Amino acid sequence: MRGKGNLGELMHEMMAGVQAPSDGDAKVLLAYLQRYGQRPLDPRKYPEVNQPEGQSFKLACQQCHVLPDPQRHTATEWPAVVARMEKNMEWMNRVVGNHHPPDEPQLRVEEITAFLVKRARGG
Repeated sequence: MRGKGNLGELMHEMMAGVQAPSDGDAKVLLAYLQRYGQRPLDPRKYPEVNQPEGQSFKLACQQCHVLPDPQRHTATEWPAVVARMEKNMEWMNRVVGNHHPPDEPQLRVEEITAFLVKRARGG
């Protein structure tokens, strides 16, 4: 992020003026993520994740994040979590031209750009 690595110039350009965190801030962020970040499923504890019964879970969930440990939520909580993730995947994986639920937000690049440009910082 500081533009000092082997892709330094590219990284500097990609950051578009956003400053990298200081060493102190980076340590705080790392500590936070280590404490609260999602812990990946241990396949030795759940070998069935590599069996047919775990394939849908594995294929769907690992597209966006590590496979969550089933102990992360209660049996009562999981259905709502899965429904939320399914809705996220439907929106993110929308194929151009296919039908969508009428209440589903649609990605319109022109509208997003217009919104940002209208509210951009002066100068």
